[in-house]
Amino acid sequence: MDTLRVDEPTLRKELWETIKLGSGAEIAKVGQKVVRSFGLKPTVAEQKLLELLVTDSELRSEILPLLNPADYEELATATIFHAIGKLVAEGRPVDAIGLLAETEGDVVSEDVVPVLLISDSVREEGEALDDSMAVAKSCLNALRLLSLDRRLARISSDLAAAERAGNAERSGKLAFDYLELTKRKGDLLPRNEAAFAS
Repeated sequence: MDTLRVDEPTLRKELWETIKLGSGAEIAKVGQKVVRSFGLKPTVAEQKLLELLVTDSELRSEILPLLNPADYEELATATIFHAIGKLVAEGRPVDAIGLLAETEGDVVSEDVVPVLLISDSVREEGEALDDSMAVAKSCLNALRLLSLDRRLARISSDLAAAERAGNAERSGKLAFDYLELTKRKGDLLPRNEAAFAS
């Protein structure tokens, strides 16, 4: 339990008893409580981009082709991004029925989808797409930077382990990968931030 960092005594007891005696369904239910207790919340960029994708069909048709699974697959809201893409690919409306059906059972989605469904469109009827598109692209850029930061952290950890183990070949490959990702990150950063990131 310490490894899972479950501190709440009642949740800790329930998890322990369920693991010892429970069925798979009971374990999954308690597991969801543990996930919820950690408070996985979407980032501001995730929330804003999802709001734009749910409330603006014209913007959605422009942004979805730019989204790659690597942009969101490690995010708390990955199930919602996947659901929106699936609904659009199948020609189904991105509405309450579709989103709730496609995200059923996902703990984070249970909290986030209702908020998305009551969100108002940022854009007024007939208003140009330019401002909303700029916001959506900025959010997408922020998600890509977060993804790169996570990958850089993993590579850095692997590189340190390879160096400790004396594996020069692996260290060299990881160092090269780290430099490549750092370059990609620099390309995503606004020009004034890129100068300080180097």
